[in-house]
Amino acid sequence: MSSTTPKLQAQLCAAVQEGHVDAVRKLLEEDGADPSVPGDDDPTRPPVYLASIKGHVDVVKLLLEHNADPNQATTTIGATPVSMAAQQGHVECLQLLLQHNANPNL
Repeated sequence: MSSTTPKLQAQLCAAVQEGHVDAVRKLLEEDGADPSVPGDDDPTRPPVYLASIKGHVDVVKLLLEHNADPNQATTTIGATPVSMAAQQGHVECLQLLLQHNANPNL
C-alpha cells in the first residue's frame, strides 16, 4: 500500500500530463510519489497511462524505471497505456512500453 498523499499524487499526475520530466523525477525520487497511483482529480487514470496518451516518451521511461506497471488499465474503460499510445500514434511510447513487457493483447 502506498504511503503517498493525494496532493502528492495530484502533483505527479499534473507534471506527467505536462511532460515535465524534471518535476516528475523530483516527485518520484525525492518526494516519494508512487508511479502507479492516480491523483484524486482523476482516480481512473494512472500516471503511465497519462504519459502514454500524451506521447511523453521521457516521462513514460522515467515512470517505468520507477516500476510503473505498463499494463495498468484505467478503471472506466479498461484502456491500457499501450492501447492508448497506439491509438494516438505515439510509436516511441508504444515501443518503450512493449520493451517493458506491456501486453498488447489486454
